This record gives sequence, C-alpha cells and structure tokens, in this order.
Amino acid sequence: MDIQQLGYTGLNSTGPAAFRSYATDVLGLAEVRSDTGRTGFRMDSFEQRIIIEPSDVDGGAYYGWQLGSGDELRAAATSAGSPPAATSSSRAGTRT
Repeated sequence: MDIQQLGYTGLNSTGPAAFRSYATDVLGLAEVRSDTGRTGFRMDSFEQRIIIEPSDVDGGAYYGWQLGSGDELRAAATSAGSPPAATSSSRAGTRT
C-alpha cells in the first residue's frame, strides 16, 4: 500500500469556537461551515483538511489517508477485513 499523504483529520473539541478562532486568525485557514454541526477548514484545493466535531472530549476522531489508487484502497480495506461497500453520494459527501 502506497500512502501518499494525510488527506484529512477529524478532531473532537470541547471548545470548537476557540479552535475556529485559532484556525482562522493564527493558522490562516479558511472556514467551511456545514449544516451537520461540524466545521471544516480549508488550506488548499481540497474542500477541507481539518474537521472539528463538537464533543465532550478533546482528541482525534478520525483520519483519512490518500493512497496511490482506488485499487490500493480496496486491497488494503479488504486485507484488513473491512471490504468497501457501495454508499450513496449524499452519504459520501458528508465525509469530504
């Protein structure tokens, strides 16, 4: 499996407003709001790279890796015992 780079990270935050201020004022990220309660932050051509999830705890929630190809992703997931399954485009859209 050829991991190209970290694609995105989701973080749980007890203080999403404080993170929003830090991300935009200090790091210079662009805020991407959604109607799901999450707040995303953009730093390049991707829709969002950091997603903040309001939570009762702070810490990492999920991570997305970019692989060399879709075939590599399918092979890695299958070998880990979690073969990919088809999903709707609206559900997949909540992950970007």
